[in-house]
Amino acid sequence: MKSLFRIFSSLWLTVVLLGLSIVLVIFGTLDQVHFGIHETQRRYFESFLAVWQSGWFKLPMPGGFSLGILLIINLCCAHFRYYRPSWKKSGIAITHLGVVLLLVSGFLVSYLQHESQMAIDEGGRSNYAIDSLSNELVLIDRSNPDYDEYTSIPQSMLRDGAVIDLPESGLSLKIIDFMPNSGLGTKMQNPNGPTPRANRGAAARMGLFAVEKAMDHSPDAVNTATALVEVDGPEGPLGTWLVSNVIDERFPVQTVETGGKTYEIALRFTRTYLPFWLELRDFTHDKYPGTDIPKNFASDVLIHSPGIAPQPALIYMNHPLRHGGYTFYQASFGNNNTTTVLQVVRNPSWLLPYAAVALVGLGMCIQFLIRLANFKRPKLSASARARGPILIPALCLAIGLLIVARGFKPPAYDTDFHVQSFAELPVQAGGRILPLDSVARNSLRILSGRQSVHLPDGGGKISAIAWFMELSFNPVAADKMPVFRIDNPQVLGLFGWQQESRTRFSFDELRPHFQTIQEMSAQINPDPEKRTVYEKQLVKLTNALTRYDLLSRELQPGGNLDQILLEYGAWERIVGPGREAFARSERGESFNEDDLERFNFLTNRYLQLSRIGDMGIVPPMTEAGEEENDWLNLGEALLLTIRTGQINPIVEDYGKLAVLWRQGNPEGFNEALDALHEKLAPDTPAGRVAFEEFFNTFEPFYLATILYVLVFLLVAVSWLWMPRSLQSGAYWVLVLAFLVHTFGLGARMYIQGRPPVTNLYSSAIFVGWFSVLLAVFLRRYFRNGIGTFAAGIIGFVTLIIAHNLALSGDTLEMMQAVLDSNFWLATHVVIITVGYSATFLAGVLGIVYVLMRAWAALEPAVRSQPKGLPADSQAALYRMVYGITCFGLLFSFVGTMLGGIWADQSWGRFWGWDPKENGALIIVLWCALMLHARLGRIVGERGFMLLAIFGNIVTAASWFGTNMLGVGLHSYGFMDKAFFWLLIFWLSQCALIGLGMLLPTPKAKSTVSTKS
Repeated sequence: MKSLFRIFSSLWLTVVLLGLSIVLVIFGTLDQVHFGIHETQRRYFESFLAVWQSGWFKLPMPGGFSLGILLIINLCCAHFRYYRPSWKKSGIAITHLGVVLLLVSGFLVSYLQHESQMAIDEGGRSNYAIDSLSNELVLIDRSNPDYDEYTSIPQSMLRDGAVIDLPESGLSLKIIDFMPNSGLGTKMQNPNGPTPRANRGAAARMGLFAVEKAMDHSPDAVNTATALVEVDGPEGPLGTWLVSNVIDERFPVQTVETGGKTYEIALRFTRTYLPFWLELRDFTHDKYPGTDIPKNFASDVLIHSPGIAPQPALIYMNHPLRHGGYTFYQASFGNNNTTTVLQVVRNPSWLLPYAAVALVGLGMCIQFLIRLANFKRPKLSASARARGPILIPALCLAIGLLIVARGFKPPAYDTDFHVQSFAELPVQAGGRILPLDSVARNSLRILSGRQSVHLPDGGGKISAIAWFMELSFNPVAADKMPVFRIDNPQVLGLFGWQQESRTRFSFDELRPHFQTIQEMSAQINPDPEKRTVYEKQLVKLTNALTRYDLLSRELQPGGNLDQILLEYGAWERIVGPGREAFARSERGESFNEDDLERFNFLTNRYLQLSRIGDMGIVPPMTEAGEEENDWLNLGEALLLTIRTGQINPIVEDYGKLAVLWRQGNPEGFNEALDALHEKLAPDTPAGRVAFEEFFNTFEPFYLATILYVLVFLLVAVSWLWMPRSLQSGAYWVLVLAFLVHTFGLGARMYIQGRPPVTNLYSSAIFVGWFSVLLAVFLRRYFRNGIGTFAAGIIGFVTLIIAHNLALSGDTLEMMQAVLDSNFWLATHVVIITVGYSATFLAGVLGIVYVLMRAWAALEPAVRSQPKGLPADSQAALYRMVYGITCFGLLFSFVGTMLGGIWADQSWGRFWGWDPKENGALIIVLWCALMLHARLGRIVGERGFMLLAIFGNIVTAASWFGTNMLGVGLHSYGFMDKAFFWLLIFWLSQCALIGLGMLLPTPKAKSTVSTKS
């Protein structure tokens, strides 16, 4: 018995179980691509044995239930074996209690929680919800005038050959064939199909047959369940009915008659009847101005309960309704915004995860603070404490300040036209008001991957806004500029071009090949997931050409731009007679055909512009008391002339700018530009548009990238020469880089009006920022340059990642409705991103450790310790990584659990095994595995550092890898372009781990305690 207790209380078992849990979550996440979330959850996380299969190969592993039970037993036994009551370990006791409660709540939720959906039309009401993942066979007796009697047989009983006796009705049902998914057809549609087997009911009259199909587990799939049922009554066999969940109220009711009673028989989705009714008074679907991006969904309902007056309630995103033991969440909509779809959840144990999370979070915080209070700052040597000469550090800081000063230099334009003022013109795009400079930069990044245009034949380069002005006012010149990036050899081969050092081409160069592009685009696989790299690149080129064409007509309608003001004047004169001619023609009266023809021609021209325009240039034209946020695009503003009889002054001013630009008249252009600014000022956010333009030209993240490189180089050199001076200089440059980085982060928050992390781009910015912040604190405790060195690497790498993520367009995009919550963005998203930062920093320090060990293992001639590194630097690194891992576990767990609370508020489940949720869970499990392996002395100093490096792989998979699956509730962050680079990164980390394993074991004993 004692030996069994030692096994179950072993920390070895803890590490093994945590490792198996990570393996289970990984395979359970990957299989969601094929089986969807619900089926994968059943196979992996709500089972005792899971089997992952690829072709003929099968890999069995313990399921979620098995691992959960074993973890509870192991945790309890280990706690009684190792824990000794002490206030210093009170946090551990609270944490373990919370973990046990969290695991127990997981079991209870899997058994007690039930999810379904309720659809209600405006003005209608409903008292039941349906579960489209399960079915029921029902017999309905409607003979009683006061109520209907239902007999429901769940899907679990519908097995082939099963006989179900119903004593109340005297009927016996034999399930001849049950198909969870099938295809229905008739002999008329398919003469070669099987012979229909039903001889009673509507299906028999239509000659329906069913063919079994494999289950479709894709997220939006609805399987067609079908059953062939033989019914026997007291007098004998009554016949065979074919029932299916698609033979619903659209078809004639199928009935069974026996003993003077008539029963309806049907197979339908499982229904859950509620003790009250919900009536939908109104459904609203708000969008961001000028876009189709949903901002909010809301259902205004009345709750009708027996004996109680109707109660009003509003259900909207992140704000559910809890009533009568059920929770209603806004899930979807239909029928042109007249039908709401509510997620209905019944979970008696819904508060248990909240209590468990509170306990674990409290315990972790207590233990972390206790450890932090007892942390002893390493004793610094006299040389480390001594202040060195300030000349070199001051010189380093001066170089950094010169780099930053470059950002304050206003952009120089070799022209008398006020290009800078034009760049600050406000427009509406992507749901927000922004300067034209941002539109130009975002568009050019998508087309070219740059924010400037390199002119051919050594013509230098021009800024994005200068290119946009040429595109808008002189498209003939813009068409000659190489702005389309094409680097796929197969796409280049379509045009007879060879892959050379040149990768950017002009519109004019592509113009002769438009027919080829159109023909080849028609042959592209319609399923995006099955497209080849060549097809994806061809789609990208086609989209870029379309965007370019639309962008060229955002400020003017195209055609002869020299005559644009004459066109506007003619339109203003034509509107009145044309409208009259149109009205007379509609009434069947005589009309002027010339007036109607001219009116129709320009109306159709501007109507097309209104449909394709993505950019609002005219503020909303509202009457007093009206609220309207949508700016008008050029076509809409021109069509408004039909109602007002006058050209909008802002449209006319843009026309003047085009004419004056083409005439080379800077004085007139600048005067018209000032007038346009005055007209737009009342509808522009005060200072925000101008600040965004300054933010664009200052380019804080580009400047910070340069400074981080400088930090890296200074520290590297310091380990060979002038250690104190250069390390001090590197630290002050790092502080400067951090301040610039902070300014950029704060500027984005001010412009967007959001917390710092809203998308993948901003997460990369924030991960780098917080990692640098941690490294700055490390420098205060460990003055060996390692923290500064790691900060330079992480800051540079994360900003390079952010730069590449920005190539997809506007990085200040509007939030999806489910994410439109500043509270949760500021808590869950920020905290979990802090966890990413910590695990990455620990991994980078692990890499530094391996490289230091590799340096020490070189030949004696070059093996000497670098001058800037103290002899105990490896032990110091060990201390750093241990502390940062504890910090990372705390924030990763708290952030993940806050995400669970947000999910519970948004779509009705605390934990749904979504890929992004699983990625975050893997980070928590990995940090816990590292700390328990260290606590149980399963790994020593070197092993712990190698585990930290592997943490980079885990974190990168959670951060980016889960988005590449394209499934789950977090698929709004989907991306597939970075897989190659992610794979390279993973391989590089494996190579470093392999190098660390090959190096000799350090002889010196670590000075770090292994006590918990």
